[in-house]
Amino acid sequence: MKLGEALVKEGIITEKKLKEALERQVVFGGRIDTNLVELRFIDDAKLALFLGKFLNLPTVSPDMVNSIPEDVINLISKEIVEKYKILPFKIERHKLYVAMLNPKDIKVIDDLRFITGFEIIPYVITELRLLNAFEKYYGIKKELRYISIKDRFAPEMEIKEIDIEKSESNFVQEKYTSEKSEVFSTDALKSSLIEAKVQDAQEKAKLIGALLSNAFYTARLFYLQQGNTFTDDEIENKVIKHWLQISKKILNSEKDTL
Repeated sequence: MKLGEALVKEGIITEKKLKEALERQVVFGGRIDTNLVELRFIDDAKLALFLGKFLNLPTVSPDMVNSIPEDVINLISKEIVEKYKILPFKIERHKLYVAMLNPKDIKVIDDLRFITGFEIIPYVITELRLLNAFEKYYGIKKELRYISIKDRFAPEMEIKEIDIEKSESNFVQEKYTSEKSEVFSTDALKSSLIEAKVQDAQEKAKLIGALLSNAFYTARLFYLQQGNTFTDDEIENKVIKHWLQISKKILNSEKDTL
C-alpha cells in the first residue's frame, strides 16, 4: 500500500486532499508526504509518527537532531549525506544511528556500512526535518519551495505566515480574470514587505525571488487545473505583469506613509 493510500485508510487525510496533493506534486515535484505538509493537510510531527508506523521503524524526534555532536557530523561528508538523503545523529559503540529519507533502502545502508565501518541503525525522518538539519549542520541551502516568507525575517518579528502554500491556495480558490484578479493578495504583500522593514538588499532580493518563483508555479498549477495550455514564457509574462502592478501599488502606498 502506498503512503497516501495508507493516510486515507487511517482517516488522517481525505481522498480529496490526497488528490489535491497529487495534482500539486505533478507541478512542484517532490514527495507526496512533503506536498501534504506544505498544503497543511498534516503537520510534520504527525507525519513523522505515521511514517514510523507505516515503515515499522523508529522515528527521529526533534531532540535527537537538535544537538548532534561534531564528530558524528564529520563522520560522513556533505556530498554523501546529500546524495543518500541521510543524517548521522548518534554513535553508540560499534553502531551508527542514521536518520534516512528512505530507511528501507538496503543498498544505501550497505554503502554507509562500508564507508563508515559501523553497523547502521536506520531511523525515519521527514523530508522537511532532514532539509532543516542539512542547512544547520552542512550548510546545504533549502530550495525556494521549502522556504516560507516568515523564514526570511528575524525570528522575533511577529509576522503572519504568508508562505508558498498559502498563496497557492488563495490563488487557486479565486476565479482568474485578466482585468481584476491578482496573483497575490496586495494587502498580504504590502504588510509582509512594509511591516517587516527588511533593510538588507540581499534579503530583499531573495524574498522577491521566492515570491516570483511561487507566483510562476502557482499560476502554472492554476492553468493546468483549468485545462489551459499556456507556455512557460506566456505564464511568466502574466506573472510579471501582475507583479509590476502590485509593486507599483506598494511603492505608492509607501510614499503616502512617509
